[in-house]
Amino acid sequence: MRRAVSPRRGDRLEHRLARPRRSGRGGNRAGEWTTVYLIERSLSLDNVFLFSLLLAYFLVPPELRGRVILIGIAGALLLRGVAIVAGVALIGSVEAIV
Repeated sequence: MRRAVSPRRGDRLEHRLARPRRSGRGGNRAGEWTTVYLIERSLSLDNVFLFSLLLAYFLVPPELRGRVILIGIAGALLLRGVAIVAGVALIGSVEAIV
């Protein structure tokens, strides 16, 4: 049986990496990093909540949930790639006026 890594251990490492460092640029880079980390963490928890609601609403059996999530993630990555390619083509087709 595999043992899961404690989320606390990862959190401690990430907070240690976010310690303020002296840099010539000024500003509080550690504070910015921590803010972005907390926003990303809350958004990922929001996604987990949404996945569980959708799986329950569509009555997906427990044995198929992993496969459904995998297909959903693959579809999202594919659509994101299509959007990026379309955006690059659109930007390439427009002439800048300076």
